Amino acid sequence: MKILLIVTGSISAYKAPSIANGLRNTGHEVKIILTKSAQKFITKLSFTSQGFETYTDENDWDYNGVLHIDLKDWADYILIAPCTANTLAKISNGIADNLATSVLRARSKNIVISLAMNTDMYNHKITDEQKERIRNRELSIYFIEPVTKKLACSVDGIGALPGTRTIVEFMDKLENYDRK
Repeated sequence: MKILLIVTGSISAYKAPSIANGLRNTGHEVKIILTKSAQKFITKLSFTSQGFETYTDENDWDYNGVLHIDLKDWADYILIAPCTANTLAKISNGIADNLATSVLRARSKNIVISLAMNTDMYNHKITDEQKERIRNRELSIYFIEPVTKKLACSVDGIGALPGTRTIVEFMDKLENYDRK
């Protein structure tokens, strides 16, 4: 399965190389998009040095073609891990102000959103409203809910990105489901 991994600006972005490698190790082809905010936590080199095609907003301007459409068309599934509250809000409102959200705006199915945010942000009523808006508008949208643990903000609560194994197993199950 071809998976486009979108990494957004969460402290848990450090897990993204492990997720990408876990997906590749189970037989998936993986390409990466790093948002500008994600690059505050992890560099493009973290992926390119391991052989992953990796894109940033800058690539959208120097690409010979329409990169966000080509990436959307290439992928069987798009996985956003981590997906921040900011990116969730952009998706739910149809905002396409960077390469990642432009790909998502052009795509209407086979999207997996693995949320990661502060407990209060996750528990806020608007988060549920945004998730429901996305589910109602899009086809085959899946959410991997965050887990409870001590977060980077020192709060014990829900909001942490699940472990690599959980995310990879979720994607493997989708592939097996699609084959039926």
